[in-house]
Amino acid sequence: MIGDKLRLVTTADEFGEKLNWIKQVVKETNKGIDKHIRAVRIEEETDKSKMWEEKAIVEMMKEALRKRCI
Repeated sequence: MIGDKLRLVTTADEFGEKLNWIKQVVKETNKGIDKHIRAVRIEEETDKSKMWEEKAIVEMMKEALRKRCI
C-alpha cells in the first residue's frame, strides 16, 4: 500500500476547489483499480479455461492409449 492519507494545504477560499480536485483524483484512481481487477479476473478465468482444456486433452490421450493397449 502506498498510503492511506492525503494532506492538503490550502486557503479557506480555495478549499472547495481543492476538495473537488481530491474527489476527482480518488474517482480516477478507483476507476484504474476497478479496471485492473477486471483484467485480473478475466486472466484468471482464461487460465482456468486453458487448464480444463488441457486436462480434457490429457484424458482423451489416456483413453486412446488404453484402447490401443487392450
